[in-house]
Amino acid sequence: MRRRITRSIAIVPAAITAILYGERGTAQLLVFSQVILSLQLSFTVFQLASFTQDRGRWASS
Repeated sequence: MRRRITRSIAIVPAAITAILYGERGTAQLLVFSQVILSLQLSFTVFQLASFTQDRGRWASS
């Protein structure tokens, strides 16, 4: 049941956009999602780099 709910949350907005706005709306939604992902990527890479640079975290005990 949980899997069905989480997939519905992801699919329903895209399906509504495709139904209401057609191919043009779907293309705009795709571009918008890529912009959001590119903004989020910078934060993720920064945190990953700072996490892996911490020598105290990786020192053998």
